[in-house]
Amino acid sequence: PTNTIEVGQNGLVFTPASLTVTVGTMVTFHWAASGHSLVIGNPCTPSGQLDTGIQSAGFQITLTPSSAGDINFFCSPHCGSGMRGVIHVTP
Repeated sequence: PTNTIEVGQNGLVFTPASLTVTVGTMVTFHWAASGHSLVIGNPCTPSGQLDTGIQSAGFQITLTPSSAGDINFFCSPHCGSGMRGVIHVTP
């Protein structure tokens, strides 16, 4: 199965901001608006795993978690405004 998270669809938010999937499930981030990024890491602190840079509407990227645990993510320019989320990955 594939799950989609919209980036900036309703303002400075990820929709949904929280998603639960099992290991190996593809999660696609789709940019509904320009001027946003996707960074993996605890809120506002990059982990070094992924940083898409600022992208335009229509851009998308797919992640496939390979282990259980939480994947925290945020939009670099809008993290301070609360644009962040988490993917809960279960075994």
